[in-house]
Amino acid sequence: MRELDVISQIEQILQHSDIPKAYVQGDLEWMDKRVKTWTRSSWRIGVLGVTSSGKSTLINSLCGEEILPQEARPTSGVLVSCKKSPVRRATIIYKVGTTAQFTGEQLNKEVIADYADELKNPGNGKNVDEICLEFPDFLIGHDVEIVDSPGLDAFGLEGHEEIALRQLVPTVDLVLYVTTTKANSDKSNLNALNQIALEHKPVMVVQNFIDCVTSEVTSGGVVRRSVQEVEKRLRERMEKILQETDNKSLSRAPVFQISALEGLKSQGARLMDHWTQSRLQPLIDSLHAVCRQMEDQRSSRRLSQLLRHIDSMKERIQADLTTYHQDKGITSDVINRWDQLKKGIEVYIRNYDRKCEQVDRLFKDGRLLLNSRLGEIRKNWLLRDAESLAEHEIQAEAKKLKESAVKLQTDVFSSIDSSDAVEKRVLDILNLTYEDVRSHRRTFVQDDKVKIHKETKTKVTTSQRKKPSGFLWLKKAARFFTGESDYETVYEEEQIEVVNVRKTLEEFQAYVSLFDEQLASYVTSWKAEKEKRVHFIREEMARKNGVIAARANKPKDARVLESLLSRLGDIEEVWFGRAKQTAQEPAEMIIKAPVQEQPDLPLRTMRLSQDQLTYTQSLLSLAHRHKRAYAQAMIKKALVRHGNDPAAYNLWFFGRDELWMDQAFYSLFGTYPVGAASFNTFKQVKISTGSLPFQYAFLTTNDQIEGDFWKDGAAKPFGLIQLDIHQLGLTRKVLKGPLISKVLKNMPAVWMVQSLKEYLHDAGLSEAYKSYRELMEFASIPNPVCIVDHVNPIYTALFHTADQFMWHAGKGEEQEALSLLFTIFPQLDHADTRNEAGQFFKEVSSLLRVQN
Repeated sequence: MRELDVISQIEQILQHSDIPKAYVQGDLEWMDKRVKTWTRSSWRIGVLGVTSSGKSTLINSLCGEEILPQEARPTSGVLVSCKKSPVRRATIIYKVGTTAQFTGEQLNKEVIADYADELKNPGNGKNVDEICLEFPDFLIGHDVEIVDSPGLDAFGLEGHEEIALRQLVPTVDLVLYVTTTKANSDKSNLNALNQIALEHKPVMVVQNFIDCVTSEVTSGGVVRRSVQEVEKRLRERMEKILQETDNKSLSRAPVFQISALEGLKSQGARLMDHWTQSRLQPLIDSLHAVCRQMEDQRSSRRLSQLLRHIDSMKERIQADLTTYHQDKGITSDVINRWDQLKKGIEVYIRNYDRKCEQVDRLFKDGRLLLNSRLGEIRKNWLLRDAESLAEHEIQAEAKKLKESAVKLQTDVFSSIDSSDAVEKRVLDILNLTYEDVRSHRRTFVQDDKVKIHKETKTKVTTSQRKKPSGFLWLKKAARFFTGESDYETVYEEEQIEVVNVRKTLEEFQAYVSLFDEQLASYVTSWKAEKEKRVHFIREEMARKNGVIAARANKPKDARVLESLLSRLGDIEEVWFGRAKQTAQEPAEMIIKAPVQEQPDLPLRTMRLSQDQLTYTQSLLSLAHRHKRAYAQAMIKKALVRHGNDPAAYNLWFFGRDELWMDQAFYSLFGTYPVGAASFNTFKQVKISTGSLPFQYAFLTTNDQIEGDFWKDGAAKPFGLIQLDIHQLGLTRKVLKGPLISKVLKNMPAVWMVQSLKEYLHDAGLSEAYKSYRELMEFASIPNPVCIVDHVNPIYTALFHTADQFMWHAGKGEEQEALSLLFTIFPQLDHADTRNEAGQFFKEVSSLLRVQN
């Protein structure tokens, strides 16, 4: 096969010694997976669908025996493939590459469940990659492999969807999409089909549970729609969903309506009545025909898949190459020495705070010294006379003050420079630019002399002068006799220029303050810039650390990537040519199924007399009235439990489709919601019949309603909520959704249990109740009230009675439940009912006791 040759060449390129294995490990595993699946069989068909759609039952019916786990819960947790083979055998393939085989009596459903069932192998804890089953009586021909997959909507098991869509779909040649006849999975189907379309795979749709379809009958016994008409509507609804998908080929996908359960009952097509009712033969014939139709395209489609993977590899390599070019500084030498370099950077970052503290301490000590010197000058000058202060002495003091300032500035600059030098080396390691700001730095010590302020002062001098003696010393004699001194004091005034000490000291103070302010501003600015650079260094180191860590599993040299890119391009050139578009698979793949499905069976004619017809209609009408009476009784019970307020209520229907709500409305009131007023998100119907205190009914299928939508007038809200106990994954999502959570907080509600028919056909009534009970516990509903959507009202009575017990005690509860049933519903007390109810309570007690 050409595709295997392409894979072989790609593997040789990827296994080159210069390419780390971890870099291409995913690609090698991807190709190894393709080789194994493509060589194991010619055709690989994947079976996908939502949880509980009957995928495993379908494959069991093709195998002719119940070999895969099939429950109304997520079962399949791994991929399981089935094919025709002379030997009945199971091969367990582990992810590590080892295998285990079971044959003969060793191979049974319990063994397979140990590996495939989510309950027994939760989260695939046994590390199983795939289970391969082979059967001699497999109903699909040789070289065709059918692969079962986990459900796409299992609540809390999102990994199942990953297995189905990401692991299985890319490896198959055809998708068999299994859905049900229920409308409540339409949205899930549309989402899943759109995701499958992304892989450009042809799809065939299988609508299961066709055996559960019944005719629609009015309360008067008149057939509103026959079984064939209902089936036609179901097919049209599925075709409408296909029309809404994003892929044109999907819009033309064929739809097959089958019953996988009837196929299983046929025991490998040996019981023809069941086999005919299963309608599986047209599906099998069509699968063979489609495989023949796509025979010529199989290789080209696989090559196209390889081409897409090569393109994705090239995109990844090109993106890596771009980062190599962007980080040219990250050389092989840097990578090899990175741990050592990183330690040096981390030491610098740790010392950053210490260096800032050192600069602050130098500045603080220098500032104290400078202010101390200024204080000494002030004290000295204030104690001296201004006349004694000489200008040269003042200039000498100013010089000493400047020298102290210069020393402080030098010490601060020196400490900063040493830190910046280390930082420069760190930036060089990180290949970052560094601007040396020392050339722009200016001195903060002024070179001008300190200005000396002077002032003019009047100087008064005193001296002693001898008085004159006078003629014949008469004046002196007189002073002698009077005791007057011969000397007198003489005062002389002189204008002199002296230093203004106060203003000069203010000049010194201004000088010191200006220097202090400028240097402090510089230090603060440096610390702020330092903090930014350190933050940037941290970020760049983390980025480079991430880049180098990412390159740990990548080639260290960009040239290796360039060579790898070139060689992959050569493969594209050789195998696909330059016009690669021609190798792409066509956008549309229209499956032509030459084998038509089984035609609609004609209605059987029954001849009834007028009396017989009237009697039959009366029985049907009575059954519907009984069902309606029980449903209304459950609602009244819920109203009583919440106070039985005499005020009127509005009844809100919360369901997944309009058909269900129409039938639910009919079950309660005996009429269909005719004359409903339509709004954006719901329909409103006036209620004029019935004994229930409801004014209006509101029917909504919209799960995105916002606000307090039920607050309409004086009437109180009451909810009727659809509960599908068969598709548990989807129902769990609905229960945890915003709408139902809001409903349960703001109004009393009754649950209408749907899908009982599926359980009665297969697992049984007790399993149905167990699923209902699990959903109630999942939604934290302590005392639920439910109505079972079935024409026979006994099932509502049984569920209601079983809800009154915890089923933990064991002995005695079955008898108590039976006694309570006929106390509440005495009209049901007869032999057949006692037998059925007794068996039901016994099975429920056993199931729930084991579970708890």
